[in-house]
Amino acid sequence: MYDTRIKLIRRTESGRDKYGNIIHTEEEKERWAEVKSVSRAEYYQAATTGMQPTMVIVLSDRRDYEGQSHVVINGVEYVVVRTYVKGETIEITLTEREKNE
Repeated sequence: MYDTRIKLIRRTESGRDKYGNIIHTEEEKERWAEVKSVSRAEYYQAATTGMQPTMVIVLSDRRDYEGQSHVVINGVEYVVVRTYVKGETIEITLTEREKNE
């Protein structure tokens, strides 16, 4: 059931400030998604590589995902770990964003 409003965020480097710091621009796209738990197998498989997936979201149309690297759900920002296309849908595995990213 696609009942959770999410924001897909694409960050691109748009230049540098006068101190040499990278300036990012953000493009946001809001969509409805289904939120699912990470399967036990997927969790343990990811743990072997040092990742801790938090959740999986499903978009009803795979074309809505255009390589965005971050997703905001209920005010919490997540990082995309991997994607999996299933027919016309796409599953996006997320992990909670580190505070220093």
